Amino acid sequence: FRIYGYVPGEIEPDYKKSISHVHPEDLSVVKKTVEEVIAVNDSYKSEFRIIDKSGKVKYLRAEVIVKYSSNLKPVRINGFNLDITSEREKV
Repeated sequence: FRIYGYVPGEIEPDYKKSISHVHPEDLSVVKKTVEEVIAVNDSYKSEFRIIDKSGKVKYLRAEVIVKYSSNLKPVRINGFNLDITSEREKV
């Protein structure tokens, strides 16, 4: 929540809300990566930018694992985001 500029409980975490914050220049790559991961039953690690609720650009490192049903349909995306803005700004 906090990385995206929200307080816990302010929004319900979901893919659509998360993806809506991805920086426009990174959006197509992030969407394509998620689609590919779902298609091949895999996980991924990635770095991309978001624009938080207040309009601030942040750099994230994400790791995602897709959970599947017994008939191999994707049912949930689990993962985490780490704010690496200060690390990226030093470079």
